[in-house]
Amino acid sequence: MNPVHLKKSLGHFVARLLTIPLLVALLAACGSNAVATPSGRTSPGSTATKPASAALSLSLNPTNISAKAGGLLVQSNDGFQCPYQSLTSPDQDLELGHLVLTSDLTSYSQAEIEKMRSYLTSYIQDGGVANGKILSEGIQPPPTLRWVSGGGTTAIPGASPEQPGQPSPGCSVTLTLTNAGTMPIQIPKVSVRLKAPPQSNSYQYRLIDICSTSGLNLPYCPITGSAGGGSCSIYYAAIHLGAGKQNDMFSTSLVGNPGCSATIPPTAQITLNLTFSLPTSGPQSLIYSIEPVFTVETTQGYQQVALPQLASTLVFASASQFSCYSLQGTTFVLLKSPSFGSIWCL
Repeated sequence: MNPVHLKKSLGHFVARLLTIPLLVALLAACGSNAVATPSGRTSPGSTATKPASAALSLSLNPTNISAKAGGLLVQSNDGFQCPYQSLTSPDQDLELGHLVLTSDLTSYSQAEIEKMRSYLTSYIQDGGVANGKILSEGIQPPPTLRWVSGGGTTAIPGASPEQPGQPSPGCSVTLTLTNAGTMPIQIPKVSVRLKAPPQSNSYQYRLIDICSTSGLNLPYCPITGSAGGGSCSIYYAAIHLGAGKQNDMFSTSLVGNPGCSATIPPTAQITLNLTFSLPTSGPQSLIYSIEPVFTVETTQGYQQVALPQLASTLVFASASQFSCYSLQGTTFVLLKSPSFGSIWCL
Protein backbone atom coordinates (compact mmCIF):
# COMPACT_ATOMS: atom_id res chain seq x y z
CA MET A 1 0.00 0.00 0.00
CA ASN A 2 2.85 2.37 0.67
CA PRO A 3 3.98 2.61 -3.01
CA VAL A 4 0.42 3.42 -4.11
CA HIS A 5 0.04 6.12 -1.47
CA LEU A 6 3.42 7.65 -2.42
CA LYS A 7 2.42 7.69 -6.06
CA LYS A 8 -0.85 9.51 -5.32
CA SER A 9 0.90 12.02 -3.08
CA LEU A 10 3.52 12.66 -5.72
CA GLY A 11 0.81 13.22 -8.29
CA HIS A 12 -0.92 15.82 -6.08
CA PHE A 13 2.42 17.57 -5.45
CA VAL A 14 3.17 17.79 -9.18
CA ALA A 15 -0.32 19.14 -9.87
CA ARG A 16 0.11 21.84 -7.24
CA LEU A 17 3.56 22.69 -8.56
CA LEU A 18 2.13 23.24 -12.03
CA THR A 19 -0.27 25.89 -10.68
CA ILE A 20 2.55 28.12 -9.36
CA PRO A 21 3.38 29.79 -12.74
CA LEU A 22 -0.31 30.63 -13.17
CA LEU A 23 -0.46 32.24 -9.70
CA VAL A 24 2.73 34.19 -10.39
CA ALA A 25 1.27 35.50 -13.63
CA LEU A 26 -1.95 36.57 -11.89
CA LEU A 27 -0.05 38.32 -9.11
CA ALA A 28 2.14 40.14 -11.63
CA ALA A 29 -0.97 41.35 -13.47
CA CYS A 30 -2.47 42.61 -10.21
CA GLY A 31 0.78 44.38 -9.33
CA SER A 32 0.91 46.18 -12.68
CA ASN A 33 -2.71 47.31 -12.27
CA ALA A 34 -1.91 48.65 -8.76
CA VAL A 35 0.96 50.73 -10.09
CA ALA A 36 -1.25 52.19 -12.80
CA THR A 37 -3.96 53.21 -10.33
CA PRO A 38 -3.98 56.99 -9.70
CA SER A 39 -2.58 57.90 -6.28
CA GLY A 40 -5.00 60.75 -5.63
CA ARG A 41 -2.20 63.29 -5.17
CA THR A 42 -3.81 65.67 -7.67
CA SER A 43 -6.57 66.55 -5.21
CA PRO A 44 -5.71 70.09 -4.01
CA GLY A 45 -7.27 69.65 -0.57
CA SER A 46 -5.74 66.28 0.27
CA THR A 47 -2.90 65.85 2.75
CA ALA A 48 -2.52 62.07 2.34
CA THR A 49 0.81 62.30 0.57
CA LYS A 50 4.05 60.63 1.44
CA PRO A 51 6.51 62.55 3.65
CA ALA A 52 9.90 62.98 2.00
CA SER A 53 12.82 61.01 3.45
CA ALA A 54 10.71 59.65 6.30
CA ALA A 55 13.44 57.17 7.26
CA LEU A 56 15.88 59.90 8.29
CA SER A 57 16.20 60.83 11.97
CA LEU A 58 15.01 64.43 11.68
CA SER A 59 12.86 64.73 14.80
CA LEU A 60 13.83 67.43 17.26
CA ASN A 61 15.80 66.27 20.30
CA PRO A 62 14.09 66.00 23.72
CA THR A 63 13.64 69.12 25.83
CA ASN A 64 13.86 69.50 29.62
CA ILE A 65 16.82 67.15 29.92
CA SER A 66 19.20 66.66 32.84
CA ALA A 67 21.98 64.28 33.79
CA LYS A 68 24.24 63.88 36.81
CA ALA A 69 27.60 62.16 36.98
CA GLY A 70 29.78 62.43 40.05
CA GLY A 71 29.58 65.99 41.31
CA LEU A 72 28.50 67.49 37.97
CA LEU A 73 24.83 68.18 37.21
CA VAL A 74 24.03 69.17 33.59
CA GLN A 75 20.62 70.59 32.65
CA SER A 76 19.01 72.11 29.56
CA ASN A 77 15.47 73.39 29.04
CA ASP A 78 15.56 73.11 25.26
CA GLY A 79 18.06 70.32 24.57
CA PHE A 80 20.37 69.99 21.57
CA GLN A 81 18.68 71.51 18.53
CA CYS A 82 19.56 72.30 14.90
CA PRO A 83 19.17 75.21 14.65
CA TYR A 84 18.92 76.65 18.15
CA GLN A 85 18.73 80.41 17.88
CA SER A 86 17.88 82.88 20.63
CA LEU A 87 16.39 85.92 18.93
CA THR A 88 15.98 88.33 21.85
CA SER A 89 15.66 86.53 25.19
CA PRO A 90 16.83 83.00 26.05
CA ASP A 91 13.68 82.54 28.15
CA GLN A 92 11.19 83.51 25.48
CA ASP A 93 12.25 84.01 21.87
CA LEU A 94 13.66 80.81 20.41
CA GLU A 95 13.89 79.12 17.07
CA LEU A 96 14.36 75.37 17.43
CA GLY A 97 14.44 73.42 14.21
CA HIS A 98 12.32 74.29 11.16
CA LEU A 99 8.57 74.19 10.63
CA VAL A 100 8.08 72.71 7.15
CA LEU A 101 5.30 71.47 4.90
CA THR A 102 4.83 67.77 5.67
CA SER A 103 4.43 66.78 2.02
CA ASP A 104 5.16 68.19 -1.43
CA LEU A 105 1.57 69.43 -1.71
CA THR A 106 1.22 73.19 -2.20
CA SER A 107 -2.57 73.73 -2.34
CA TYR A 108 -4.77 73.23 0.74
CA SER A 109 -8.37 73.66 1.79
CA GLN A 110 -9.46 76.78 3.65
CA ALA A 111 -9.98 74.68 6.79
CA GLU A 112 -6.40 73.38 6.61
CA ILE A 113 -5.05 76.92 6.18
CA GLU A 114 -6.98 78.05 9.26
CA LYS A 115 -5.47 75.22 11.32
CA MET A 116 -2.00 76.29 10.21
CA ARG A 117 -2.72 79.89 11.21
CA SER A 118 -4.12 78.83 14.56
CA TYR A 119 -0.93 76.92 15.31
CA LEU A 120 1.28 79.84 14.25
CA THR A 121 -0.78 82.15 16.48
CA SER A 122 0.05 79.94 19.45
CA TYR A 123 3.68 79.93 18.30
CA ILE A 124 3.89 83.74 18.24
CA GLN A 125 3.06 85.04 21.70
CA ASP A 126 3.52 88.47 23.30
CA GLY A 127 5.47 89.78 20.34
CA GLY A 128 8.00 86.93 20.48
CA VAL A 129 8.49 83.28 19.67
CA ALA A 130 7.45 80.68 22.23
CA ASN A 131 8.83 77.69 20.33
CA GLY A 132 10.61 76.21 23.34
CA LYS A 133 7.42 76.29 25.42
CA ILE A 134 5.36 74.74 22.63
CA LEU A 135 7.81 71.88 22.17
CA SER A 136 8.29 71.19 25.88
CA GLU A 137 4.54 71.09 26.46
CA GLY A 138 4.03 68.71 23.55
CA ILE A 139 1.77 70.96 21.46
CA GLN A 140 1.67 69.26 18.06
CA PRO A 141 1.23 71.08 14.74
CA PRO A 142 -1.57 70.10 12.32
CA PRO A 143 -0.82 67.16 9.97
CA THR A 144 0.10 69.58 7.18
CA LEU A 145 3.11 70.87 9.14
CA ARG A 146 6.07 69.19 10.80
CA TRP A 147 8.97 70.24 13.02
CA VAL A 148 12.28 68.93 11.67
CA SER A 149 15.91 69.33 12.61
CA GLY A 150 18.40 70.82 10.19
CA GLY A 151 21.07 73.42 10.86
CA GLY A 152 22.28 75.28 7.81
CA THR A 153 26.05 75.25 7.31
CA THR A 154 25.79 78.30 5.03
CA ALA A 155 23.41 81.26 4.89
CA ILE A 156 19.80 80.22 4.15
CA PRO A 157 18.08 83.06 2.25
CA GLY A 158 15.14 84.41 4.22
CA ALA A 159 15.56 81.93 7.08
CA SER A 160 17.76 83.81 9.57
CA PRO A 161 15.89 86.65 11.24
CA GLU A 162 18.88 87.68 13.36
CA GLN A 163 21.43 89.04 10.89
CA PRO A 164 20.53 89.15 7.17
CA GLY A 165 23.09 87.41 5.00
CA GLN A 166 24.76 85.61 7.89
CA PRO A 167 24.57 81.82 8.46
CA SER A 168 22.01 80.79 11.03
CA PRO A 169 23.46 78.66 13.84
CA GLY A 170 23.98 75.08 12.75
CA CYS A 171 23.46 73.05 15.92
CA SER A 172 23.62 74.44 19.45
CA VAL A 173 22.62 73.88 23.05
CA THR A 174 22.58 75.97 26.22
CA LEU A 175 23.62 73.94 29.27
CA THR A 176 23.51 74.80 32.96
CA LEU A 177 26.43 73.17 34.80
CA THR A 178 26.01 72.84 38.56
CA ASN A 179 28.60 71.68 41.07
CA ALA A 180 26.60 69.21 43.15
CA GLY A 181 29.70 68.06 45.08
CA THR A 182 31.58 69.36 48.09
CA MET A 183 34.79 70.60 46.42
CA PRO A 184 35.45 73.09 43.58
CA ILE A 185 35.54 71.63 40.08
CA GLN A 186 37.04 73.04 36.90
CA ILE A 187 35.94 72.09 33.40
CA PRO A 188 38.84 72.66 31.00
CA LYS A 189 37.33 70.74 28.08
CA VAL A 190 34.03 69.54 26.62
CA SER A 191 33.77 66.77 24.02
CA VAL A 192 31.30 64.68 22.08
CA ARG A 193 31.74 60.99 21.34
CA LEU A 194 30.30 59.57 18.12
CA LYS A 195 27.82 56.76 18.73
CA ALA A 196 28.01 55.85 15.02
CA PRO A 197 29.66 57.15 11.83
CA PRO A 198 27.87 60.23 10.38
CA GLN A 199 25.07 59.60 7.88
CA SER A 200 24.15 61.58 4.79
CA ASN A 201 21.18 63.96 4.96
CA SER A 202 19.28 64.34 1.66
CA TYR A 203 16.05 65.79 3.06
CA GLN A 204 14.51 68.75 1.20
CA TYR A 205 13.27 71.41 3.63
CA ARG A 206 10.09 73.15 2.44
CA LEU A 207 10.06 76.16 4.76
CA ILE A 208 7.03 78.41 5.05
CA ASP A 209 7.01 82.22 5.21
CA ILE A 210 5.53 82.97 8.63
CA CYS A 211 4.70 86.56 7.59
CA SER A 212 2.31 85.50 4.83
CA THR A 213 0.98 82.37 6.54
CA SER A 214 0.17 83.60 10.05
CA GLY A 215 -2.31 86.23 8.92
CA LEU A 216 -1.19 88.38 11.86
CA ASN A 217 -0.18 92.03 11.72
CA LEU A 218 3.34 91.44 12.93
CA PRO A 219 5.54 94.44 13.70
CA TYR A 220 8.57 92.38 12.72
CA CYS A 221 9.12 90.43 9.54
CA PRO A 222 11.73 89.27 10.08
CA ILE A 223 12.60 89.66 13.76
CA THR A 224 15.84 91.36 14.62
CA GLY A 225 17.59 90.57 17.87
CA SER A 226 20.78 91.05 19.80
CA ALA A 227 22.87 88.96 22.11
CA GLY A 228 23.68 90.02 25.64
CA GLY A 229 27.00 90.07 27.41
CA GLY A 230 28.13 87.94 30.32
CA SER A 231 30.28 87.60 33.43
CA CYS A 232 32.35 84.73 34.81
CA SER A 233 29.15 82.68 34.94
CA ILE A 234 28.74 82.41 31.14
CA TYR A 235 31.07 80.40 28.88
CA TYR A 236 31.19 79.44 25.23
CA ALA A 237 32.55 76.45 23.35
CA ALA A 238 32.56 75.56 19.65
CA ILE A 239 33.13 71.97 18.55
CA HIS A 240 34.17 71.42 14.93
CA LEU A 241 32.95 68.04 13.72
CA GLY A 242 34.27 66.06 10.78
CA ALA A 243 34.59 62.56 9.40
CA GLY A 244 34.79 59.88 12.05
CA LYS A 245 33.83 56.44 13.19
CA GLN A 246 32.11 55.06 16.26
CA ASN A 247 33.68 56.23 19.57
CA ASP A 248 35.76 58.97 17.92
CA MET A 249 35.92 62.14 20.03
CA PHE A 250 35.73 65.82 19.04
CA SER A 251 36.80 68.27 21.76
CA THR A 252 37.26 71.96 22.53
CA SER A 253 38.02 74.26 25.46
CA LEU A 254 35.59 76.49 27.32
CA VAL A 255 36.04 80.21 26.69
CA GLY A 256 34.86 82.92 29.07
CA ASN A 257 35.39 86.62 29.55
CA PRO A 258 38.98 87.83 30.17
CA GLY A 259 40.24 86.73 33.56
CA CYS A 260 37.61 84.00 33.95
CA SER A 261 38.22 80.26 34.27
CA ALA A 262 35.51 77.62 34.19
CA THR A 263 35.77 76.84 37.90
CA ILE A 264 32.55 76.07 39.77
CA PRO A 265 32.47 76.31 43.57
CA PRO A 266 30.25 73.86 45.51
CA THR A 267 26.48 74.50 44.94
CA ALA A 268 27.31 77.15 42.28
CA GLN A 269 26.56 76.94 38.54
CA ILE A 270 27.68 78.32 35.20
CA THR A 271 26.02 78.57 31.78
CA LEU A 272 27.65 76.95 28.75
CA ASN A 273 26.62 77.92 25.21
CA LEU A 274 27.86 75.05 23.04
CA THR A 275 27.78 75.19 19.24
CA PHE A 276 28.71 72.69 16.53
CA SER A 277 29.97 73.20 12.99
CA LEU A 278 31.43 71.31 10.02
CA PRO A 279 34.62 72.01 8.05
CA THR A 280 33.92 73.95 4.85
CA SER A 281 36.08 71.58 2.79
CA GLY A 282 34.05 68.43 3.53
CA PRO A 283 30.45 67.22 3.12
CA GLN A 284 27.89 69.71 4.46
CA SER A 285 24.81 67.48 4.76
CA LEU A 286 25.51 65.05 7.59
CA ILE A 287 23.69 63.57 10.59
CA TYR A 288 25.67 62.88 13.77
CA SER A 289 24.65 60.74 16.74
CA ILE A 290 26.61 62.09 19.71
CA GLU A 291 27.10 61.69 23.45
CA PRO A 292 28.56 64.60 25.51
CA VAL A 293 31.68 63.99 27.57
CA PHE A 294 33.09 66.55 30.06
CA THR A 295 36.65 66.67 31.32
CA VAL A 296 36.45 67.57 35.03
CA GLU A 297 39.37 68.60 37.24
CA THR A 298 39.24 68.48 41.05
CA THR A 299 41.87 68.33 43.78
CA GLN A 300 41.89 64.58 43.13
CA GLY A 301 42.90 64.96 39.50
CA TYR A 302 41.29 64.75 36.06
CA GLN A 303 38.43 62.51 35.02
CA GLN A 304 36.19 62.16 31.98
CA VAL A 305 32.47 62.34 32.75
CA ALA A 306 30.26 60.77 30.07
CA LEU A 307 26.58 61.70 30.02
CA PRO A 308 24.62 59.16 27.94
CA GLN A 309 21.35 60.73 29.14
CA LEU A 310 22.18 63.72 26.94
CA ALA A 311 22.79 61.65 23.79
CA SER A 312 21.37 63.57 20.82
CA THR A 313 21.23 63.79 17.05
CA LEU A 314 22.87 66.70 15.22
CA VAL A 315 21.51 67.36 11.72
CA PHE A 316 23.32 69.55 9.18
CA ALA A 317 22.08 70.59 5.73
CA SER A 318 23.41 72.74 2.89
CA ALA A 319 21.64 75.85 1.58
CA SER A 320 20.56 73.99 -1.58
CA GLN A 321 18.28 71.75 0.53
CA PHE A 322 16.15 74.69 1.74
CA SER A 323 13.34 76.38 -0.14
CA CYS A 324 10.78 78.92 1.09
CA TYR A 325 7.08 79.09 0.23
CA SER A 326 4.81 82.12 0.59
CA LEU A 327 1.06 81.65 1.07
CA GLN A 328 -1.09 83.23 -1.63
CA GLY A 329 -4.74 82.48 -1.00
CA THR A 330 -4.76 78.76 -0.22
CA THR A 331 -1.65 77.90 -2.24
CA PHE A 332 2.01 78.02 -1.21
CA VAL A 333 4.13 79.56 -3.98
CA LEU A 334 7.87 78.97 -4.19
CA LEU A 335 9.95 82.11 -3.59
CA LYS A 336 12.75 81.88 -6.13
CA SER A 337 14.95 84.54 -4.50
CA PRO A 338 13.93 85.03 -0.85
CA SER A 339 15.26 88.27 0.61
CA PHE A 340 15.21 89.81 4.06
CA GLY A 341 12.94 92.65 5.11
CA SER A 342 9.51 91.31 4.18
CA ILE A 343 9.58 87.56 4.90
CA TRP A 344 10.67 85.15 7.57
CA CYS A 345 11.14 81.59 6.33
CA LEU A 346 10.62 79.52 9.45
